[in-house]
Amino acid sequence: MSKSCPELLREAANLIEEALSRSPTAPAAPVTPAAQSQQIPAAQSRTPVQEWKLIKEPTQAAKVFKENLLREHATGKPLRMKMDVRDSEEDRERELLLFYKQQQEWACPLHCTLVGDVAIGEGVMRYFMTTIISKLQFGFSLDLGGMGRTLLFEGEPDHLVPAASEALIESNLFRVAGRMLGHTFLHDGPHVTGLSPAVIHVLFNGDPEMATVVTEDCPDLHIRSIIELC
Repeated sequence: MSKSCPELLREAANLIEEALSRSPTAPAAPVTPAAQSQQIPAAQSRTPVQEWKLIKEPTQAAKVFKENLLREHATGKPLRMKMDVRDSEEDRERELLLFYKQQQEWACPLHCTLVGDVAIGEGVMRYFMTTIISKLQFGFSLDLGGMGRTLLFEGEPDHLVPAASEALIESNLFRVAGRMLGHTFLHDGPHVTGLSPAVIHVLFNGDPEMATVVTEDCPDLHIRSIIELC
């Protein structure tokens, strides 16, 4: 049974929110008696989650959250992302999607390699993060939904909503999008801009039933004209 447009949009937003809200946590290491005796009393310690939640200024709270999470996983198994600039755009996109479809500890150290280019260091990391956000913002060249270029978000600026495509949801591309958003956030990458306030409300764990949806949030102009006549 095909789903209605609102159901598709809600499910897409939920998949993105789910991927973003699952902060990876490394398994706890066994505690030896010697180490146990040196542990800080619980009353004097705070977990990263507790610490950032106490900060009222959003930018600073995000900074502390990222720093603590990355520090917690600094000794974890590094993630290795590779792209060959000599490949076609579609092949490079496949590499990105394959990487983000895997279940990873996303806060572990990230090593980026750009094959066929002399760039090294932080410049390579910036290139990857910028490429990822560009694909989310403007779409993939790959035809993943039978509609030519694949757009994950559609609509007008400041009212972008998840594309109402059942094929995208069934292929878990919105979960991939959530991982991409969260990963670029952790590594100080650029941001996706122009999302609908209603979608942002859901991404920040707001109740979908309480999201304020306006006519401009409907990307289909024909449906919008019908709504305006009601």
